[in-house]
Amino acid sequence: MKYVKLFEQFISEESSLEEKANIEAAYGDLEDLFGTDKEIMNSFQDIEDNGSVSDMVDFINTNADDSVLQKYKIKSDKDVKKLAKYILGESASADLFLSKI
Repeated sequence: MKYVKLFEQFISEESSLEEKANIEAAYGDLEDLFGTDKEIMNSFQDIEDNGSVSDMVDFINTNADDSVLQKYKIKSDKDVKKLAKYILGESASADLFLSKI
């Protein structure tokens, strides 16, 4: 039983590391994710500076390129919320937040 728990913990940590890498990569690829339209980028900047997680989730759902989200394995509402939180720096640090995913 002890080994099963250790294996489950290992798999969970491995998944979290992959998820962290995907979220960081998506954040690094914002131009592909949202395009280069000035109005969209201005809206993004406004939400990044003054918006809430909910605002950023709505923005991602409305403006993000679905194929780019899929590329980074961001598929569910939960994944989109994690990306929104990462973008807004809602945690003490991005690494701390992502380690809790």
